[in-house]
Amino acid sequence: MKLSKSQARIAQRLGPLDGERIPGGCETCDAFQTVEPVAAGVWMTTVHHDEWCPTLAAIERRRRS
Repeated sequence: MKLSKSQARIAQRLGPLDGERIPGGCETCDAFQTVEPVAAGVWMTTVHHDEWCPTLAAIERRRRS
C-alpha cells in the first residue's frame, strides 16, 4: 500500500521512534511514552504511568463508570 504524502511525512517523524521510550506524558508521575505502528501510515502513542499515579487512577475510574 502506498502512503499519502502526509502519511509519508508522519512515517519519517514517527518511524525512528518505534520501540523507543520517550520520557514524559504525565505531570504527576515518572511516565514514559511509546509509539508503535498499528497500520500503514498509522501509529499509536501509549503513555505508561507509574502504578501509584493519581492521574492513572482517575482515568481508570472514569473508564469504569
